[in-house]
Amino acid sequence: MNGEPQPPKRAPKRLSVGGCLLIGLGVMALLMLVSCLGIVGWRSAAARRAENMLAEISERGEPVSAAELDAYYALPDGAVDTTELWVAAMAPLDGAAFSADAGDLPVVGTSNAEIPPPGQPWAELEDVEALLAKYAETMERLHRAAEQGSAARYDLNFEDGFAMLLEHVQTLRGAARMLSLEAHVRAHRGDAHGAAESVHAINMLGKSLEREPVMVSQLVRIAVGGVSTDLFRRLLPHVEFSDADLQRLSKDYRTARYNEGFRRSLLGERTIGIQAFLNPAGDEALGGELGPAAGHMLHLNRHEDLCQYLALMEKMLAAAQKPTPQARKELAQVKQDLAAVTSSPLNRVRYPLSTLLLPALDAALEAAARANGLNDSAMTAIAIERYRRDRGRIPDDLQQLVPDFLPAVPTDPYDGKPIRYVVKEDEYLIYCIGRDDVDDGGQGEYDPDVVFKVKRR
Repeated sequence: MNGEPQPPKRAPKRLSVGGCLLIGLGVMALLMLVSCLGIVGWRSAAARRAENMLAEISERGEPVSAAELDAYYALPDGAVDTTELWVAAMAPLDGAAFSADAGDLPVVGTSNAEIPPPGQPWAELEDVEALLAKYAETMERLHRAAEQGSAARYDLNFEDGFAMLLEHVQTLRGAARMLSLEAHVRAHRGDAHGAAESVHAINMLGKSLEREPVMVSQLVRIAVGGVSTDLFRRLLPHVEFSDADLQRLSKDYRTARYNEGFRRSLLGERTIGIQAFLNPAGDEALGGELGPAAGHMLHLNRHEDLCQYLALMEKMLAAAQKPTPQARKELAQVKQDLAAVTSSPLNRVRYPLSTLLLPALDAALEAAARANGLNDSAMTAIAIERYRRDRGRIPDDLQQLVPDFLPAVPTDPYDGKPIRYVVKEDEYLIYCIGRDDVDDGGQGEYDPDVVFKVKRR
């Protein structure tokens, strides 16, 4: 057998180039299939999470669509609707004709000159009176709306998303300035009650925005409140307001709280944000805000981005319902969380709309805290004035105002301690410590401390 010839050994078959290519393509196809299945599963899981989060919001009775937000923006039960009065009153203040009439007058025109206090000469007094006479119908309607309670529901199209027009907002600020001018004129003419009526009308004008679920509107409401407190501070040492007028203004300032409006505006911002996620092409305001890479990533990662947005907004809403000192701390943490999410270029592409849409809530909260502090300061100044009339001097300590003139000393919105009070020879200061959380002894006007300064009589 050993001598028998052996069959030749066969060389192993070699794959042809075409065969190698086919195997390679097959492997690549398999990998792509696995990847696609993974992406589909990942997107489906993110979509389910987003759907569950939206369902939880709806179960709490909070809006998630433009139609629901429109229904949420409603007048209180039993309130007199003064919207048409406000809108009709403000309409003439919008446009070039009013700007031309205002000319170089203070407050409403181009002049930055301060109006002198009552009792001192005011060069523009007659010109201002002529302007007010020309817009007498506007002023009458503003006062009529204020007397009817100020409840309003302005016409907004939430379907427009972030491109929504807020036509009433700018004219509302113009109306506040006209009422401020009117108060100065009345004070200069010795009409103390009329001046108080003008200040009250400013307060009611701002309150007409109280239920509007839009952050910009709430910031304008705060600005209008600032017009009122600054005006009242300037007039108080020079005008003999009646006790009834002082008590009505005190009620205005006591009830003008910005926290609830702030929370409502967050609900509105979240709803408009949700619509932007669900239909980004339909929101004109987003326009070119998203670059090509972020736009493609949004198409791929929209639901995960929405989950991130909803989670951070939920933290913001929870913080907004806390007392201001605690809310400030919690919002600072939310800001850190957002910074952590957006710190890398990859995450900014991964969460393009979250990065773009989350509001600068800390600045809005600071504005609300400052406004609440100024309202409490104005209310305290009224109590001091009523104490002075009753006792012949101002108090040495705010606790002396309790309970006859104040139910309790207001608390500083920044640290929760009693509001500060400093008596000087020619003035007294009521102040809050401000955003640096340091008591600087009443320094500054809005920074470092939030100061309400009143000249002594």
